[in-house]
Amino acid sequence: ITINQNNPRIFYFRSFMHLIMGEREKMFNDLRKTIRLDPEYFEALAQLGFQLYVNGDYDEAEELLNRANAINPDYALTLITRGRLLLKQELFDLALENLNLAATLSQTNYDAYIYRGKTYQALGDYESALEDFEKAITIYDHFENAYIARAMLYFDMGLIEKAQSEVDEIN
Repeated sequence: ITINQNNPRIFYFRSFMHLIMGEREKMFNDLRKTIRLDPEYFEALAQLGFQLYVNGDYDEAEELLNRANAINPDYALTLITRGRLLLKQELFDLALENLNLAATLSQTNYDAYIYRGKTYQALGDYESALEDFEKAITIYDHFENAYIARAMLYFDMGLIEKAQSEVDEIN
């Protein structure tokens, strides 16, 4: 099959196939090609930013996420990933700003609630953190990260038996 080498969408969607097949270098190449062809393709900027975040390349991830956000400030993936980066940098107010907007725009995105809950936990607002972890579980009750996050919160709260019970139920 011959593809149109000037169509950024082809490379963007093909990048997901490479991701699924575990071909991360090819995925990165296709996302970069997408952005070269269309520097305003905010979904590609956000996806590449997210993948770079996962790889630990936080500086380039932040740059791409900021570019994506400047183009479309209401894209949940960008907001959640930026929130995660800001949480990692302990910039809690900015993390909450991004994650609050993501939760408002995408009320069924459990990641928005997990990372906002983790931000609240880092701030010592355990009640809000617990509400967010429980919201994530309500959205998707097979999301083990939500249960683990809630168990860690119980541990931070000094509720060791409740934390242990939560961990035991994950099996």
